[in-house]
Amino acid sequence: MSISLTQLEIPKATAHAARALQIISAEEPDMQDLEGAIMQDPLLASTLLRYANSPLYQHSHEVTNIPTALRLLGLNSVRSAIVMATIRSTLPSDSEIAQHIFDHLHLIALYGKLIAQQCCPKMSNDIEFLGLFHDIGMLVLCVNLEDDYQKVYEQAVSTGSHIDIIEQAHFGISHDAVTARVAHEFRLSSTQQQQLAELHTQHRQQQAFENGEPDICILVLAHILAKQSEYDSPFSESIYLSQTELLSSLHLSEAQIDSIQQQAEEIWQDYAFA
Repeated sequence: MSISLTQLEIPKATAHAARALQIISAEEPDMQDLEGAIMQDPLLASTLLRYANSPLYQHSHEVTNIPTALRLLGLNSVRSAIVMATIRSTLPSDSEIAQHIFDHLHLIALYGKLIAQQCCPKMSNDIEFLGLFHDIGMLVLCVNLEDDYQKVYEQAVSTGSHIDIIEQAHFGISHDAVTARVAHEFRLSSTQQQQLAELHTQHRQQQAFENGEPDICILVLAHILAKQSEYDSPFSESIYLSQTELLSSLHLSEAQIDSIQQQAEEIWQDYAFA
């Protein structure tokens, strides 16, 4: 069964969320306009407030309004909230597979952020966002293809095969290509679109390792650490680098990894998007 990207219905942001994306994509975003756009979208506003009150952000008082949340979180978190609000609005409430994918997105985002805080703190919000976005293509395939995707998913889980490889064999494309298409819809940078389009390929992971690209290396390491936890979803994806290689590239120690695992375990149940 061969499919093309044009056959798939891609999730789209609401009018107010799309306006927020337009504002934050400008060279000098107008914060007042941004606040107004967010406050006119109840789901987006509530998602952003949940995130602002996440245990990842240590503050003594509950954040109850959008202006304060924006000052605390910054523009990247608005993108995350828009993506999550859009996904929540389209996610089938009765699909166990979709929920597994949704949980995986959150877990990789959490691990990515915690890893980045150890090795390149200034990138932590960007990495968290990429983690939240990186497998959206799986959700699109799951929603659009339903029964066919269920067979692919069940084969991946029962055989332990990488789901992106099985997707490619069944559909002629993997979820990475679909994710890149959604990334274009949500105005991600061309660099981010390219990263997501090839995230699970051997040549891209090897290139990132050889060139010392922290963002790709962090996301790959996040997948490895997530699989070591008890919270990750049952499917697996193609990973071509070892934990040892990634620790060397990111200048991390095993002691730091132990600390990250402990933090993830403590935070996971209360993670804002979980």
